[in-house]
Amino acid sequence: MGAPPLTHLRRALTLLAVLVATLAGGYGALATFAQTKQLSVGEIRLSVSPGHRGALDVYVPLVDWGARFEAIRLPARLRVDLRTVDRRTVQQVARPARSTSPACARRRATRSPSSSWR
Repeated sequence: MGAPPLTHLRRALTLLAVLVATLAGGYGALATFAQTKQLSVGEIRLSVSPGHRGALDVYVPLVDWGARFEAIRLPARLRVDLRTVDRRTVQQVARPARSTSPACARRRATRSPSSSWR
């Protein structure tokens, strides 16, 4: 005839408890995720804020600059924060490379302000 109604109820409650525990564990794993990465120009921190409309936030506290990209299709906000900066490396990256090729010399000459007055 089948199992008694109490057995069906226990199975349903067990299945529901497993489903709730799985979802809560996934949410907890996302909510507590934080990772620090060392790059050549400094250190960044990656983190996730679940439960938001999908977005990617980039923030640089050194210059109080940030951007939000809302093209993410997840119910979470991904954050990238710049933590430290290696000034020497940034200066080297920002400094224009000096090339001795004739094409580069022509480009530099056409970009110089004095060439536009001729």
